[in-house]
Formats: sequence, C-alpha cells, structure tokens
Amino acid sequence: MQIAKASFQRVSPAEFAKKVELPAGWIVVRYSHVGPKLTRRKTHARWVAITSDRATVFRIVRYSVDLPADRIVIDWAGWIDLQGRTDEEVDEIELTITTARWYQFFTLPFRHVDPSYRLSAWLGGISVGLGVLSIILSIALSSCSSSSPNAFPVAVGSVPVAQLPKPPTHEVAPALVGATPRRLSPQP
Repeated sequence: MQIAKASFQRVSPAEFAKKVELPAGWIVVRYSHVGPKLTRRKTHARWVAITSDRATVFRIVRYSVDLPADRIVIDWAGWIDLQGRTDEEVDEIELTITTARWYQFFTLPFRHVDPSYRLSAWLGGISVGLGVLSIILSIALSSCSSSSPNAFPVAVGSVPVAQLPKPPTHEVAPALVGATPRRLSPQP
C-alpha cells in the first residue's frame, strides 16, 4: 500500500524530537499523507520501503501532526542512501513510501540501520545455514552407510583395541584396620 509520494526535505531526528529521542531505524511523516485514520493505525510502527530514483531503504514509520507535509524525519545514513551516496547533496528528493512487501521482510534485519541488528541477523543466518548443513550431511551419511554393507572398508570386529594396564590396588595393612588416629605431640 502506498503511504506517500512527494518531494521531501530532511529534518534531523535530533531537531524533531527535543524531548523524546527517535529510535534508530524510524522515520516520521505528516499524518495527512495517509487518508483514513484506520489506515494510519494499521501502518503505524510498521516497516515501510522508502524509494527514491537511486535507492530503497527500509524504516519503521511514525506519524506526526506538527511536521510540515514536505518534510520527513530520517536518519543521515538513510538520507544519503536515498541520494545514492554521491558527493552532491540535494535538499529535496522525490520519495515514494510504501508498506514493505512480505518477501522483503526476509532481508530487513540484514539492512537495518543499527549494526547490532545486522550482526544478530548474520549470526542467526549462519546458525540456520549450519543447522541445515548438518541435517543434510546426517541424511547423506546415514543413507550411504545403510545402502551397502561394505560402505566402510574396516570391519567392526577387526578394529584394534588398546589394552590399558590395570591400575595398582592399594592394600591396607592389617595392623591399621580399626586403629584410631592418635594426636601427635611435639617431641622435646
């Protein structure tokens, strides 16, 4: 669903939120960009795709009544990404803001503005990949060993086993059995 299509100028999150800090990865647009109140409530605090002619970034949307219609509150990293990370900085960009599609949700954590989100996404992705690899290897190896009786060239009975010597047993002297301990006194 399209939320807004207009030319926007950037407002710094620090300038916008004097009392309350705007979390990383959030944007603020004027509430009038979305018509019905029910639609605003459905899209508030949801992931949106912000698209310019050069790039697309994903942020969580929030609405404001105080913000002018031609302004958007967005972090600096998102603003320069939307400009294509070029040397020329422009004050106004034509943006289209739409709700994120279902298939885009798989890549959102990897493209988040906060590095801790990206790191946890990569660690989770690697964990899932290793888990899938272990399942595939266990299935492949179990089918390999059960399909032919001579899958392994060494028979189980012919594997040499190391014989360790028995540990020494300590026998207790018969005179000490049942003896009570004595207190040792210093010798004069």
